[in-house]
Amino acid sequence: MNYTNSQKGIQKIFIGEILTLASVLISVIATILMFITGRSLTAAAGMSSGGLFFLSTALALAAFILTILGISNASKDENNFKNALAALFVGIIANIAQTAVSGKGPLVAGLFVVVGTFCQFLVTYYIVSGTLNLARSVHDREVQALGLDTLKLILLFYAVILVLNIISTVLSVRALTAAGIITSLLAMIASLAVGIVYLRLLNKARGMF
Repeated sequence: MNYTNSQKGIQKIFIGEILTLASVLISVIATILMFITGRSLTAAAGMSSGGLFFLSTALALAAFILTILGISNASKDENNFKNALAALFVGIIANIAQTAVSGKGPLVAGLFVVVGTFCQFLVTYYIVSGTLNLARSVHDREVQALGLDTLKLILLFYAVILVLNIISTVLSVRALTAAGIITSLLAMIASLAVGIVYLRLLNKARGMF
């Protein structure tokens, strides 16, 4: 069987994940600066934080486009990528809804954050599962073993992220701003850990065809 579509797809997802990691890392730095701004009220810190958030958003958008293209390519060979695409679009709806209800209080918006995070987990889970199936098809035992380990770690990290997002939502409702920012920061750091584990698998999977 010709796996050209999968090879191109995984390559695009790989590049998209690099951009995603860069976006999250910049968001972490921006969040720290925002915390500093809230305490010191310095104009320089505020401008730096805003600029970094803009850069993070631009990188996230580029990553999103590449990921959609990559999943679409790979879905021609493996059905799990079709499931990933469906979960991705549900996540988009959740993010739009979160923005739409932002004026109704942090609890309502926070619930959509949790839904969005769960959709991100599903996207990652289906991509890893699809990559595992492709590895079985081409008899690449190294990618199979790495894929199984990746699935376990992703389940663990996303469970942590979901709990942190829920805690952050509760803290926001109680107006404990500093604690809420710190909890959000920890969730971002956990997202970085997920991305690194995930990226390692994608990097290895690129060469299995």
